[in-house]
Amino acid sequence: MMTKKSFFMRTYNLNIYLILFSFLTGFFGWSLGFLESTLDLTLPISLDLSQVNSYLAIGSYYAYVAMSFSLGTLFASVTLEVLNRIRFDNLFNYFKSIYHTCKLRNFLTQREKSEKVTTIDNQTITTYNPINGSFNRCAQKSVVDIRKDEVKVFIKVPRDQQGQKILVDMTSQLKEEVSSQHADYYFSAPNRVRNNLWLVGKKR
Repeated sequence: MMTKKSFFMRTYNLNIYLILFSFLTGFFGWSLGFLESTLDLTLPISLDLSQVNSYLAIGSYYAYVAMSFSLGTLFASVTLEVLNRIRFDNLFNYFKSIYHTCKLRNFLTQREKSEKVTTIDNQTITTYNPINGSFNRCAQKSVVDIRKDEVKVFIKVPRDQQGQKILVDMTSQLKEEVSSQHADYYFSAPNRVRNNLWLVGKKR
């Protein structure tokens, strides 16, 4: 059974990136503007840095333009989703989807980022475990979309064998966790389509 991503699923991470980018460009624009005004006030009149100040002003302007563009795109994305929910579903489900997406990502995240290795000299050293890092990057792409008649859970399958093993080992626990959070829906067995894992629940 082929399952397609909804608009909410396609734009969830994009909206997060837009929020972060807006904060970053806004702070960068404010910093450049603050630096420009500080140079005007503190440097001697005889020292001509008008060209530097001009560059700072231009940088600050374009940083604010980038922030405005990001916020505008974010506003359009959220507005479309909200209107779609009001018309075809329930606005409350939009906020529930955000909440349960955060819960799912937290559930999937592997906390153990290092592993202990014993050397030939019987010395124990701690090394970084790249497998968990790769798995967690995939876990942060997971999304839960809650609708009146259906719940879709999307999980990105890691490309490496070790990451896939972690996901396979926790599949039954994952289904139990999702089912317990959405008791009003009946979930079928997880369905893998290429590098995507889907759990779909139908209203009881």
